[in-house]
Amino acid sequence: MEFDMLRQIMSEIDPREDQKGAVKKMKELVEVHQELIEVTEKIENLFSFVLSSLSVSEGAYNCNWYDGSPEFKRLVYIMIVRSQKSQRIVALKYIEVSLTTYKWIVDKAYSFYSVLTALYNL
Repeated sequence: MEFDMLRQIMSEIDPREDQKGAVKKMKELVEVHQELIEVTEKIENLFSFVLSSLSVSEGAYNCNWYDGSPEFKRLVYIMIVRSQKSQRIVALKYIEVSLTTYKWIVDKAYSFYSVLTALYNL
């Protein structure tokens, strides 16, 4: 269930018809809302992690590596090469979750939402 669906369901609750039923339904929706918030926070943290990993190479490059010993330079080189490798997270053991797939999912979800909105307004 997404936020728009949650909004729609909430707007259809009429406490004048059934007070106890409305309270029960609202409690259920509060729980669903909390779950949605937690999921979005986890997704945000996940992509923040991936972006933070990419910035490690910049930090390694910006140190005064050129004044270091050959061993230090080699270690900085290793850090830069490793941090530039795309970090990936796999969902359900076969779907790679990356910024590209995340963008694709958001684009498709918005397209689907737009189609449903257009159909609803007909």
